[in-house]
Amino acid sequence: DNAKWSIEKLFNNRHIITKPKFQRDKKWTPLPKKKGNSPNYKDYIEFLIENKNSVFPISFGTRLVNNEKKYIVIDGNNRINAIISFLEKPYQLFSKLYEQLFTILNSQTGKYKEQLKETVKNMNYRQLDNFRRLDDIINLEDYQQQGLTAVYVRDLEDELTLIQKKLKHTDGTSFLGTIILNINIFEDGTFEDYCRIFESINK
Repeated sequence: DNAKWSIEKLFNNRHIITKPKFQRDKKWTPLPKKKGNSPNYKDYIEFLIENKNSVFPISFGTRLVNNEKKYIVIDGNNRINAIISFLEKPYQLFSKLYEQLFTILNSQTGKYKEQLKETVKNMNYRQLDNFRRLDDIINLEDYQQQGLTAVYVRDLEDELTLIQKKLKHTDGTSFLGTIILNINIFEDGTFEDYCRIFESINK
């Protein structure tokens, strides 16, 4: 079967996606290597954001476990890892986008700044995608009592909004819902069938 999944559908199904023993170890690095071109999570995510389409399909086999459908990764393990890593912690792949925000925080003397840095670093994509105001992610009143002023609140909100914008498609649509992944699904095969398909794809 040929299917089209949104990023959100892949992420929501991640608990029923398994990596079989015939899969190779991870080959991609999270970030580009300093020397040479090598496949990496960051470049793949940027490609998806720019093009809204994965081009090459991810291939799954299916099997029933306790009457629940499970997906076995045949091809696309590194791409799946890239997507899930990005959704769980965008900062790890795009830390350079956060530099100005941290410059603003470093200019302050309040005790809260390190805690706020960690909160921002640990935001997942959905939190970032839905961000509107700083009190979406922190108890603003507590931080104001520690010295966070209204001016800095606006500056930090502006910077987070810029980061949010850069991690959406240029038309402003979310990474979660509008990017389409091409999915090949092999139904009702045996483990040996899926191993053979994997070997054929990777010849």
